[in-house]
Amino acid sequence: MVFGYGFRPLIPAAQVYPDVPEVQLVRQDPGLFRVMGLGGSMVPNASMVYGLHDVRGYDGLTVARYAQLLEAVLRYEPQNQIFTAVNLVSPLIDLMNVKYVFGAPNVPVPEGWFTKVTDGEAPLYRNNRVFPRAFLVDSYVILDGNPARRALRDGRVDFHRVGLLEQDPPAAERPVAASSADTVGIATVTSYTDHRVEIQTDAPDRRLLVLTDVHYPGWTATIDGQAATIHRTNFAFRSVSVPGGRHTVAFEYRPASFRYGLIISTIALLAVIGLAIRGRLR
Repeated sequence: MVFGYGFRPLIPAAQVYPDVPEVQLVRQDPGLFRVMGLGGSMVPNASMVYGLHDVRGYDGLTVARYAQLLEAVLRYEPQNQIFTAVNLVSPLIDLMNVKYVFGAPNVPVPEGWFTKVTDGEAPLYRNNRVFPRAFLVDSYVILDGNPARRALRDGRVDFHRVGLLEQDPPAAERPVAASSADTVGIATVTSYTDHRVEIQTDAPDRRLLVLTDVHYPGWTATIDGQAATIHRTNFAFRSVSVPGGRHTVAFEYRPASFRYGLIISTIALLAVIGLAIRGRLR
């Protein structure tokens, strides 16, 4: 890279990924949401250039369960993850926090379910039913595997109130049913980065805090600084049991592989320094 610098300079990003009006409108939205590109619109990984969250995640490193969840409502070309057909009326699209859809001439978008924001060859649509990235529920059912995928796809449960768990949580972590939908509680994402998510919760009684980010080894959770158990929820996402009142929940990525790698690298560095000092002394 040092010797090749300047020989073949990089093409300016604006020439490859122009800041088109549709992208400008989406970037003006201050909320936390995901986007989806149909056909050749918003090709895989392009969203990272624009600072947007694509529902596909990073193309090439898709967690198996999340890929299976996508396949419940999306059909795409596996070699490049371009969506060729989408069941946009499925509640699973809403649950996955998809707020904006970049359209394509050859992929229809159902009228009445989405609001058309712009016209043109690749119009922008807004999903008016989108779920927040994090929310509270006051009940759960035990369901996993294909039955859970079908229930999520077809909206057989009320996602606003019910979470799908793999197994019964301990009695002390089970949510308490609210008297009405208005008293379930509020969850507000106050900080969101690649390795840490912080959420403020406020509820009259114990609830499940659902975060529609992928459940993956290495993620830890704390409630007001105390360790909490993460449950795989809604087939591929995360939740923690939160007591009533106001609390701060933090999800942090702390994989054991990083700690082991850091220890090994430190030992190796010290060994190299020791050998260098020994060589100079000789």
